[in-house]
Amino acid sequence: MAGYQFFHVETYGREESTKQRTQTKKKSDGTYTSKEVAKEKRGNVRWVIAEAKREQNSCHHIDSPQPPLVLLGDLDQVEQEATRWAEESTDAKGRKLRKDAHCLLAGVISLPRSEEENWEQFKAKSVDWLKEKYGDNLRCVVEHQDEAHPHLHFYCVAKNGQSFDDLHEGKRAQKELKKKNPQATKQEQNLAFCEAMRATQDDFANRVGQRFGLARIGPGRRRLTRAQWQAEQQQAEALKKTLSKKKAYKKMFKKQAIEEAQPLIEQAKEEARAEALAEAQGVGAKLGGLWSGVKDKLSKPSERELQAQQEAQRAIAEAQRAKEQAQEEVRRAKNQADNRVSTVAQQVQTEKARVEGLEKDLDRVREQAETLQKHLAYYKKNAPHLPAPK
Repeated sequence: MAGYQFFHVETYGREESTKQRTQTKKKSDGTYTSKEVAKEKRGNVRWVIAEAKREQNSCHHIDSPQPPLVLLGDLDQVEQEATRWAEESTDAKGRKLRKDAHCLLAGVISLPRSEEENWEQFKAKSVDWLKEKYGDNLRCVVEHQDEAHPHLHFYCVAKNGQSFDDLHEGKRAQKELKKKNPQATKQEQNLAFCEAMRATQDDFANRVGQRFGLARIGPGRRRLTRAQWQAEQQQAEALKKTLSKKKAYKKMFKKQAIEEAQPLIEQAKEEARAEALAEAQGVGAKLGGLWSGVKDKLSKPSERELQAQQEAQRAIAEAQRAKEQAQEEVRRAKNQADNRVSTVAQQVQTEKARVEGLEKDLDRVREQAETLQKHLAYYKKNAPHLPAPK
C-alpha cells in the first residue's frame, strides 16, 4: 500500500523567532473555540539553508548526511535573496522589518520509501506542481535521499515590492479577509488560514498524490481502525490504477483517431496540390502566348513596350494569385482535417512542406516573366536599329 501524502510549509526570518500557535476546533453545535498553544522556538534562514546543504553540525538527526541533489536554483542564492529582500522591505507603516520577520517560505514533499520505484515520476510531477503554484517566486528545489523517506525541499522568496504574505496561502487568506472585513476576529482569521491550507493540501492530492495511490490524510488523525485504513488504501490503489488506465486509453484513442484521419488528410492534400498545379500551368501557358505575341508585333516600339510591360505585370500578379490560391487550398485542407479530428492539427501543419514542389513550379513561372522583362529591355535599347517590318 502507498500510504498517505506529506506536504508541509513553514516560514523563517533572519533571526530565530518564537512561534505562538492558535488551535481552533469546531464544536457539535457548529460554533468554534480557540486557544493558544505553548510557544515553541523556530530556526532562521541560515539554519534552514545549512540543514538543506547538510553543513557540518547542522543535521544531527541524520546518521549519514549526504549532499543534496539540486533540481532547481541555488541554495546560496536563496539565502542571499531572502536576506536582501528583508533588508530592503518595509512594513505597512513604512518601518524597516524586524529581524525575525518572515522572509523565506520553505516546504517539504515526501514519498513513502515503500513507493520508491515511483520516486522519479512523483518528483517530476511535484516540481511541475510547484512551478505552476509559485511561479517566479520558486527559487530552489533540492532532493534528499539520506533520511527515512525520499523527499524534496523547496524555497520561495518574495520579489521587490511584493508582500511576503502573498507567498503563503494561509497568510494570504487572512490578509484578504481583513481587507474585506476589518472587524474580523482572530478566530475568523484563523479559520480562513486553516481553510486555505486545507485547500492547498486538497489541490496537491488531486494533482499529484492520488496519481500515486497516496491517501489525502493518514489514519492517526482520524482515529481509523486498521481495517478501515486498509480499506481506504485499497481504494487509493484502485484510483491510482484507474488514472493510469485512463492515461493509456487516452493515448490509444488518440493514435486511432490519427490513423483514421490520415487518409482524409492525404486526400485533401492531393486535391489542393492538383488544383494549384493546374492554376500554375495555366499561368505558364499565358506567359508563353504573351511572349509569342510580342515577337510577332514589333511595328510600334513604344506602344508594344508599354503593352508588353503591362501584360507581364498582369502575368506576374496572376502567378502570385495562383500561389496564394494554392496556399489557401492547403489551409482549407488543414481546416477540414481539424474538423475531422482536432488532435491531428499539427500533422497538417507538417504536411505543408510537401507543397514545396508547387512552389518551385510557381518560381519557374516567375522566372519566365523576368526573362520577358529582359527581352523587352533589350528591345527598348535596340529598337531604333532594328529594320522596320514590311
